[in-house]
Amino acid sequence: SLDLGRSASVDTTYVLTTIPAADPHNVLVEEFTGVKCSNCPAAHDVLEGLEHTYGTRLNVIGLYIYNFLQTEKHHESVYDFRDSAATAIGQSVYKGVGRMPIGGVDRLPAGIEPPLLLQLNATQWTALIDSRLTIPDSVNLKLESSYNSTTGIATITATVIYTKPVSSTQNLSMVIVEDSVIDAQEFPPTPFGPFVDGYDPEYE
Repeated sequence: SLDLGRSASVDTTYVLTTIPAADPHNVLVEEFTGVKCSNCPAAHDVLEGLEHTYGTRLNVIGLYIYNFLQTEKHHESVYDFRDSAATAIGQSVYKGVGRMPIGGVDRLPAGIEPPLLLQLNATQWTALIDSRLTIPDSVNLKLESSYNSTTGIATITATVIYTKPVSSTQNLSMVIVEDSVIDAQEFPPTPFGPFVDGYDPEYE
């Protein structure tokens, strides 16, 4: 189990005499998904293909919210992936999640015409991700981490360098994610295919 109750932070402010060039922008994708969402694996395949293309410049987080039928455990599930932080993001940032698969890119709306929606269909992800990868950042961020297996304490150091003036309020959030977890996942049932029963018991 992971105990985050002992977390503590220290903030140090510094001034650089030379402002560095802006790093290439890395993109955040928050993907709302569910074990009982049979169309979600196909949507995730889109993101997985983009991850292969862009590597570490694309950061995808799968979010499983509470109080949503498609995120409930399958009768063959071992794990319950639902999380209170994911639920809070869905409510406070995305103003509620009403359907799946759905996701957000850099928490920005797509397009220039109303309604400017933060929640995007899988068909909208690629174009917005491609455009976001080309922008220069106003912040260079470097993360370093270490873990002491004796004490069970992890240390994460974030170095934040502003490359141009920023007037808006700034927040720094750090997320610990797991991947490669094997469990049941619903798929559209196929009469002669691998998912006759409508689920894959060993989905990654």
